[in-house]
Amino acid sequence: MWIAGCARPRKSWSSWRPIWPGTRAGDVYEFVVKEFGKHGWTYTTSLVGHGVGCWWHQQEPVLARGSEIVLEEGMVLALEPHKDYWHIQDMVVVRARGPELISDKFSTDQMFVIQ
Repeated sequence: MWIAGCARPRKSWSSWRPIWPGTRAGDVYEFVVKEFGKHGWTYTTSLVGHGVGCWWHQQEPVLARGSEIVLEEGMVLALEPHKDYWHIQDMVVVRARGPELISDKFSTDQMFVIQ
């Protein structure tokens, strides 16, 4: 699980059913809504992430409710669901074998603790 404040095993990315070639961007959004619901949270933010490319930071596909854009092999996605004012962004590459985490320079298993 990767929702802000919850532990997420680093090797869990392959179990992300929606991050595969052929999946609609809107299905990724609905996956996040359901995961938040499992924790008793309501997800109301308009998106859960977006594409990243060489010409634009927030380019298609925008991972938003109802988006019919189909994920393709090699797309780079910034996954950044929000909980209140907090979010952790991870970047993955869409691969046929499952998403490849490319933002692994430091752990995002937990939120930062400021004391």
